[in-house]
Amino acid sequence: GEATDTAFEADFGHGGDVALNSRNGSLSFVAGSEIDVSAAAAGKSDGGEVVFSAGAWSDAALAGKVNLASSATGRSGRATVEVVQRFTNPASTAAMISAVDSHVTDAAARAAGIRNGLALTGVAAADVRIRAAAEVETTGNLTIDQVWDLATAERRPDGVAGRLTLRSAGDLTISKSLGFAADTTVSGIKTDVLPTGDTWDIELVGGADTTSANRMATVTSNAGDVTLKGADAKVRTGTGSIRVAAGHNFVIDNAAAALYTAGEAAVVDGQRNRYTEGGGDIRITAGRDIVGAEGQAFVTSWLRRTTDTTFVKAEALPVGWWSERARFGQLGSFGGGDIAVEAGGSVDNLTVVAPTNGQPSGSASARGLTVRGGGNIRVEAEGSIDGGDYLVGRGNARLTAGDAFGGNKRPAFYLLGASGTDGGFPATFDVVARNAARLLSAANPTMYMLTRVTGGAIDGFHGNGQTVYSTYARDSSVSLKSIAGAVSFGGNPTDPEYPDSRLNGLALGDTYQYSPPKFSAVAFQNSVSGPTSISGTTESIDTVRFFPSVDQQLRFYGQDSVTRLKIAASDRDPATLPSWRTPVAGQSASSVGSRLTQIYRAPGKLVTGNDIGPYRYRFVAVEGDLAEMNVVLSDASLFSAGHDLRNLTLELQNQRADQLTLLQAGRDFRYGAKLLNGEPVNTGNSYLRMGGPGRLAIQVGRNIDFGNSAGIDAGGNGFNPSLLEADSARLSLLAGLKADQAGAAPDFAALDTFFAKLKAINKSDKSTGQKIAETEALEAAAFDGMTVGEGRIDMAFSQVRTTNNGAVDVIAPRGDVRVGLPVQLFKDKKVRDDLGIVAQGGDVRAYLDGDFDVSQSKVVAMLGGEIMVYSRNGDIDAGRGSRESRSTSPPSVEDVLEDGKPTGVKRFVPPTDVGGSGIRTVTFDPDGSGPMEKPKAGGIFLFAPRGSVDAGEA
Repeated sequence: GEATDTAFEADFGHGGDVALNSRNGSLSFVAGSEIDVSAAAAGKSDGGEVVFSAGAWSDAALAGKVNLASSATGRSGRATVEVVQRFTNPASTAAMISAVDSHVTDAAARAAGIRNGLALTGVAAADVRIRAAAEVETTGNLTIDQVWDLATAERRPDGVAGRLTLRSAGDLTISKSLGFAADTTVSGIKTDVLPTGDTWDIELVGGADTTSANRMATVTSNAGDVTLKGADAKVRTGTGSIRVAAGHNFVIDNAAAALYTAGEAAVVDGQRNRYTEGGGDIRITAGRDIVGAEGQAFVTSWLRRTTDTTFVKAEALPVGWWSERARFGQLGSFGGGDIAVEAGGSVDNLTVVAPTNGQPSGSASARGLTVRGGGNIRVEAEGSIDGGDYLVGRGNARLTAGDAFGGNKRPAFYLLGASGTDGGFPATFDVVARNAARLLSAANPTMYMLTRVTGGAIDGFHGNGQTVYSTYARDSSVSLKSIAGAVSFGGNPTDPEYPDSRLNGLALGDTYQYSPPKFSAVAFQNSVSGPTSISGTTESIDTVRFFPSVDQQLRFYGQDSVTRLKIAASDRDPATLPSWRTPVAGQSASSVGSRLTQIYRAPGKLVTGNDIGPYRYRFVAVEGDLAEMNVVLSDASLFSAGHDLRNLTLELQNQRADQLTLLQAGRDFRYGAKLLNGEPVNTGNSYLRMGGPGRLAIQVGRNIDFGNSAGIDAGGNGFNPSLLEADSARLSLLAGLKADQAGAAPDFAALDTFFAKLKAINKSDKSTGQKIAETEALEAAAFDGMTVGEGRIDMAFSQVRTTNNGAVDVIAPRGDVRVGLPVQLFKDKKVRDDLGIVAQGGDVRAYLDGDFDVSQSKVVAMLGGEIMVYSRNGDIDAGRGSRESRSTSPPSVEDVLEDGKPTGVKRFVPPTDVGGSGIRTVTFDPDGSGPMEKPKAGGIFLFAPRGSVDAGEA
């Protein structure tokens, strides 16, 4: 094995901040007063900050108590005294800079005198930070058109950074760098010039209400924009905060323009400062719209990795990630701060990120990782939220739209977490929209190839950026909710710099669709679907694969319908997939996709997931259909539709014998039937494959019609050899039995009792009338909790098959069961042999009201299983073949192929003499020359008290 050391540098709580501001006079905080910003005692929590801000300190009285205490492992809070000076209508940016510099010098000179006058309790005077605060106001527009580096030693005397407030009654425009100097390049990496220690707080106000004591107050009008104009426009700080208020719009008009907090370097890293912490918060508010630039860089253009392409080499480096901030555009918090964005109108095409950074340590055989940063994101728009990229390293992003989310352009989400397999540090997204909610994708950025890499072995770009690995936490999640509109998701994010290819032509299978382990989509008054275009037309669907986890959970809920989903939820052990501990090279990363494509292909199944109730996966259409879906799941699931279950291709699985997978519809379960030149076309493209033990039940209020689908194949652990139990799931088909409460499962114990008593009654010597009366009396208890109505079961062009002791129940208490047709329409013998009901080791039991037609098809129970059919009022046609019990050869096992290659999926093939038609039980020696003995063939019991039994050749 290898040694692993993981540390997580995080702040789990904050005592809050309090600011006391006197705009034109002195400020008094007298003895006996108290401000408490202490942190919670538990966890790693920091104390908050108390800020006293005034221009006239000669009359100030600061003698009250402040409580800045932290938890045992957190950082204490701080008290700050601001020396404020206002500047009105400066002639130029240069004049403004000069005036502010003079104030900084003056405030530093006055600091000692102010400190001597303090009488605060709860904090020593020497620990109070005294800083300059410069407030620039203009009655017209204000433009910053030259670099303003607030990080120089002269502008941070004794390491103390100030506060800069720019308030324009008109528009405020930033066209150069504000906060930091211009970017530089170190060891081939473009970087900002991040200072050590505290940095300035920056406040930007357009459309300012200059009569208000609130520095951030604005007048909402058609003027008062705050604009980052051009590629050189940068607003940046480290540990300080950034606040922006626009009376009208906040605009970023160039994809390279940026506003971010960087934190401060946590370790000595040359001048690159890749691993930061302690970043400040960002808050953006606009009376109208918040607009980002088109053509923002793809996430891996700035979220970089320090890795090698393989750990096979002895000199291989540990793996980590970091942000190349100088290449980033739009809004970001890179050292742990939170971001809040509020628009009175809409938010359009905005990129907002709060990534973590992972600092590697050790070697390939003893890898360590320290994860820092992350933060919460809050975006609120009274109108719509359209387009843009949003990234959370760890923390929560909550996006709320008063209109639609993604109505005109779908946003993309990127999530990480503390590491690939550890819990407790997730990245989560919650979206709430009044109208439609449309998401392009939710993906893990370290599973993408790096873009904008020119080659060579520069640190961070080894192997041309080919290395990929997961940084999901086990409980990273996305939740989409729409109050009145539809919800849709799925699509292919692309790098805007390479519009003709996906990720610079470096597509990694389908890695862009490795979504987080937990996902939910809810349309409270509408439908949920796969991707749709802006006009509402459907788009091609790529499979969305949900990363495996013990906490994996999927929820899809539509008041109307849930349609056109193509998803796969793997049960593979995450330890066998690429993580920061075990990355893979790009040339082999395409194999990652095949590892997650199906639950059946890979060893190392998650043996036990965390208990989250009876169903890990839920698909619910309250009034409409569950339709046109291709779904691969690895644990017990619920499919519930108020109307129909229609054209579902499902690969399902239970992991334990006590689990139930339930498909339930208020009306029908059905597949379309297709004919070519009068012959059914059985392509096998639609099917229901059931792995594992337990039970699969299909319960509908009316009909079950398999059309010419491939039907149901319950394969036990033949589909997934990692399952601990070999037994096949039991299959229960219930037609004309509507659940009184959606999602409520039938009482299968009562059904077992019903069939046992049914057999005993009808084998007895009682009169036919007495048998009928007693049988009728059994129904009430057996079907309690269900409404009995008309409904039939039709599998004439299809099959129902089990292996390894899997039984089959077929129940239509007010309808017919059609297993086959009087005329054979299939010319292909192999297709004909695949029709009908075949149970290996389990019983076949049928209870119905009308006719049970086998005709040219078959009903076969193998290895001791018996067959019982009871028709209340109809006939039983036992088929054109014989009704008999006999011995035969064992079935064979064959690979299921895809593109001509084995998939690892196995299916059993009944012996050739089980083909043909008729009702029969057969047996064979299950292990050939092994110690097991051939069981006795089961019996056949056919009861039609008011009809007839046609036994075929018997």
